[in-house]
Amino acid sequence: MFRVDAEAVELGRVPYWAKGIASFLHDRNALGGSAIPKKTLPRSDRILLPNVSSVTRLRTLFQKHRIAKVDFLQIDVEGYNYHVLKQFDFSRAAILKILT
Repeated sequence: MFRVDAEAVELGRVPYWAKGIASFLHDRNALGGSAIPKKTLPRSDRILLPNVSSVTRLRTLFQKHRIAKVDFLQIDVEGYNYHVLKQFDFSRAAILKILT
């Protein structure tokens, strides 16, 4: 996971709103994406710092907690949402069982 260096925020190298943003993909947040042009973001490689994070597959999480049916799924995985959603077995979703 990439996070914004807090010192870069405090020194004014990036806007204050950048404090605390992070992403699994370095180009999926406002700093690595398009909100701030590269020419106005000096040394972006030193502003976006790698941060080691542990991960768990959705299937493993459901097995661990014995989840057989999902009524509501809300995720916020910092730019990696699609990769989590493609792991989801939609036959577990209650809404699909109602509609079919």
